[in-house]
Amino acid sequence: AIMMAVTAGLFGLLRPAHGAFTAGPDDADMQQRLRVAVDVLSKDLMMAGAGAYLGTDTGPLINYFAPVLPIRVGTTEDAIAIVYVPSTAVQTTLTADLPPESATIQVAADTNCPAGNDLCGVKAGMTLLVYDDIGNHDTFTVVSATEQAAVVRITSRSGESARATYRAGARVVEAQVHKY
Repeated sequence: AIMMAVTAGLFGLLRPAHGAFTAGPDDADMQQRLRVAVDVLSKDLMMAGAGAYLGTDTGPLINYFAPVLPIRVGTTEDAIAIVYVPSTAVQTTLTADLPPESATIQVAADTNCPAGNDLCGVKAGMTLLVYDDIGNHDTFTVVSATEQAAVVRITSRSGESARATYRAGARVVEAQVHKY
């Protein structure tokens, strides 16, 4: 009877500890996910507004437009969009005007572009950012690329830039657009 009482007492003490041990891995998993999310968000916020660093018109994107937008690009949902130029060779200018109805861009083969590539490294699937000195900016997804021109699909045209014609000389860069 004494042994049964002691054993019951021990099991009574171990039961709360069992709950703590089963909750521990879940807590650790949640903390790890939160740490990864904070790392990704802080990286994007540190990069926000990083602009072209090759060519003639270098500098942060804030000199041209707001690179942190309080709206999801291309929608009206509540969100935040962060735009920046990653380390890339695609930093050039338009060689021909880009009117609102156009689906083709022509870019200069600048000295900072890869040798022998008339499109300065533009490839299908890339996100391009076109912007000018008066604050117009748009992002495009490259559908296909030939030797002379890249066919783009419009992914964002809003506000005043929806009616904007980008003149030859407007900046064209590969961009990262992250939405939260």
